[in-house]
Amino acid sequence: MIRNIFISFLGTSPYKASTYYFGGHTSDKKMAYVQEYIVKQWCKNWDTQDFFLVALTKDAKNYNWLNKVQGFPSGIPDFKGGEGKGLASVLNGLKEQGKIELNIDTIDIPDGDNETEIWQIFNCIESRLSEIIAQEPPETTFKLHLDITHSFRYIPILGVILANYLKVFNPKLEVTQIVYGNFEKGQAEARAKGTPNDIHSPIIDLTSFIELQNLTNVSNEFINLGDSDNFSTVGASYKALAEQLEELVRIIRTSRGKAILFEFDYQGLQHNIEEAKQIPNVNQAQVIKILEKIGERLAGFQNEEVKNGFIAVEWCIKYKLIPQGYTLLQETLMTWLLLAVGETDKIYHYPSRDKTGLALRGVERYRKDESGNFVLDKKGKKIDDWKDKIQLTKKMFDYVQVHYSEIYPYYDKLVGNAGFRNDINHAGFRPNPATPEALIMELEDLYTNFRRILKL
Repeated sequence: MIRNIFISFLGTSPYKASTYYFGGHTSDKKMAYVQEYIVKQWCKNWDTQDFFLVALTKDAKNYNWLNKVQGFPSGIPDFKGGEGKGLASVLNGLKEQGKIELNIDTIDIPDGDNETEIWQIFNCIESRLSEIIAQEPPETTFKLHLDITHSFRYIPILGVILANYLKVFNPKLEVTQIVYGNFEKGQAEARAKGTPNDIHSPIIDLTSFIELQNLTNVSNEFINLGDSDNFSTVGASYKALAEQLEELVRIIRTSRGKAILFEFDYQGLQHNIEEAKQIPNVNQAQVIKILEKIGERLAGFQNEEVKNGFIAVEWCIKYKLIPQGYTLLQETLMTWLLLAVGETDKIYHYPSRDKTGLALRGVERYRKDESGNFVLDKKGKKIDDWKDKIQLTKKMFDYVQVHYSEIYPYYDKLVGNAGFRNDINHAGFRPNPATPEALIMELEDLYTNFRRILKL
């Protein structure tokens, strides 16, 4: 369910009549109040559950809501001919004619001459919005629209901050539109043409700034927090990109090593970033810079590469996913070793993966006796039927011993009986458990040393 709320502001000036236009649409008559054009243009299909709220001071209510001030001769408001013909009369007239159905109401606000009164304006608008929100089911989405034509200069900032504040209590509230009736431009052009009373004023849509802010917010969450949950809210244009970012975050958070190393389409993700850069928009230059930062965060990932596991560990370190980091570090090392010795078909075979630990810790449990039979070191028992398994273990052991023997103490530190992965996976229920700080520091140290030793 979607509910729309349009907030407009009304001042105390004697507004002159103007023809308003937006895009290819022009108002059917001259009108003193830009709000008349707005409700006809954007609110004509809203129903009785939607709201058009006009924020006004005490003077604005008298000068332009209940009546229409004609001027201020000698500083005194002149209402002659404008009694009872303010904005309230205009909007209610549209309702009586059946042209609009939405609720029309006012929000009383102070003059806003100092910080205290500005906060009072904030509180007044917040209170009214909260009342409306409280009347609807929790699953309702609220779309907030702002008309800042006659607002105080700080109102656009206040409105956006207010919306972000309210999202803490209702995540489904969003600012979806900001418009401004540029009467000054229309008036200046009319004077330049020598027809000062034939004013045609454009409506400027400032929504692209909100869209940029939304993209900035969700991109900041992704780049600095590793969170993509809100990326789907930035619009249909970024749907493919949002879905892939969400999938990537999900597989790292859940330690899906197979997907991280071999299945996720990193090239497709980079392609979607490039596609998003090409979307034409007035804020395209700024969007491109943001997307480039996202691309930088994904640098290094490649389709079907074992190094993706190590990059994922780095991701876990950055975003404090410590249990996932330890798990992915060990499982990536195991996969790396099987691939390094040419045992590609065994990377998903648990008994083979289990044997990698012996090689990575430098433990040689198997040898041959004088007759060439494989025996266990400890008991000397012949185990010819284990020949294939022993050969794989020896193959891995010899490879690591010749090329990477420096890895032994680090791998033991990772997975030995006193290793950090055991510590964190058993929730510290052991003698002398590591502190949170130690677990974080050691993960980074182990990761750095493994990549150094393996030259990855």
